[in-house]
Amino acid sequence: MADFDLTVASGATLQQWLDPERTSDGMPSRLNPQQGYPHKRWVGTVGQPITVNARLRAGTLAPLDAALGGLLFVAWMAEYPGALPGIVGTTGQSSVQTFTPPAPGHYLLGMRRPQHGICLIHIDAEH
Repeated sequence: MADFDLTVASGATLQQWLDPERTSDGMPSRLNPQQGYPHKRWVGTVGQPITVNARLRAGTLAPLDAALGGLLFVAWMAEYPGALPGIVGTTGQSSVQTFTPPAPGHYLLGMRRPQHGICLIHIDAEH
């Protein structure tokens, strides 16, 4: 299990995820969320950069590489529609990665850190 989490720093907002109704009695097309915990998703805009930060479970948000003891973060795009978007890291801060979605759809960004696990974050891009 990873000892860090991923969060969007800029370029996308956390929105409630509403499904279209599928039955005549108004039931949603998937399971209802637990009371008080609605389904949510990150939503960005096509052509606008999205920056993702890693947060160590110890609490440090977007730590500098100098504080990571040589065990730096590596990012990759695990899912994407169409062309692979480039990922641009921040110099001296592998815990901060930015990509620009070129097309609408679902993106899955992964980050790993040797001996510290892997995390994935789902982001949808819309026009």
